[in-house]
Amino acid sequence: MFEAQQPEGTGPGRSSSAGFYDSLLGGSHHTAADRQLVEIALRGTPHLREWARQNRAFALRAAQYCWAQGIRQFLDLGAGAPAPEPGALHEVLPSARVVYVDSDPHVVSALRETYAGQESLACVEADVLDPASVLTDPDTRRLIDASEPVAVLMIAVLHFVERDEDASRCVAGFREWMAPGSYLALSHGTIDPDTVVPPDRQFMARYAATATSLTPRSRETIVEFFAGLELVAPGVVYPPDWHPGSDDSPNARARRGSLAGVGRKRAATT
Repeated sequence: MFEAQQPEGTGPGRSSSAGFYDSLLGGSHHTAADRQLVEIALRGTPHLREWARQNRAFALRAAQYCWAQGIRQFLDLGAGAPAPEPGALHEVLPSARVVYVDSDPHVVSALRETYAGQESLACVEADVLDPASVLTDPDTRRLIDASEPVAVLMIAVLHFVERDEDASRCVAGFREWMAPGSYLALSHGTIDPDTVVPPDRQFMARYAATATSLTPRSRETIVEFFAGLELVAPGVVYPPDWHPGSDDSPNARARRGSLAGVGRKRAATT
C-alpha cells in the first residue's frame, strides 16, 4: 500500500483525492486514512465504488473512441495513482504516446516507479490549473506534438476546483492550445436536479475535511466547459450512457452521480 507516502499536509486522520479514488477502485496506492474515509463514505453512499468504476470505464471508452478517430497522443490531466485493472491508458492503447499529469508529488513518484522504462509515456508533476506549467514541461513537449490532434482527458478533475471561473479558465487554456481535430474528454460530479439522487450530505461534509474539497456542479455549468467544441453524440450524459459497453450497470444511484462528455475542436474558419 501507499502507507509511507502521504501527500504533504495530510496525516493519519486525513485523506487525499487520489488515494480515496484508488481505494474505491480496489487499487494498491492509498493509505489507511484513505481506506477509513472510504468506509465512512460507503455507509451513507453505498454506490460510490460503482460510481468510481463507471467513471473509470467512461475514461477508457472515451480514449478508445479518440484512438478510433486517429488520435495517437494523449494528455491525462489529474491522472491519479497507477490504475488497477482493466489497466492504465497506455496499457489499453499500447501504441499511444501518453503524458500523465498530477500535482501530488507522491502520486507522480508512484506513477514513475510503476511505469519506469517506457519511452512512449511520461509522468509530469504540474498543476492543471496552470496549463502553461503542463504544456511547457520538457516531457510534455517531447511526447506531444502541439501541431497535431491530441486527446486531453479531464476525468473527475474539475470538481476539485472550487471556483467556477478557475475551472473555466483551466479548460480554456487547454482548449486554445489543442490543434484542430483534437478531443476533450471530461467527467464531473453533478448536482443536477434531474439526477434525482443528490450528493450525500454526510459524505460531502466528511470529504470537505480531506486535503481536497469537492464541488459538484449543475449540468448547465458542465456543458459550458465544452464551449467552442463540437459535442460528440450523445452529448453530456451520465457516464454509462456515453457509448455504452459491457461494463455498464443498471444501478441508478451510481450512474447519476456525475456527467460526462467528449468534445471535438473544429478546424478554424476564415
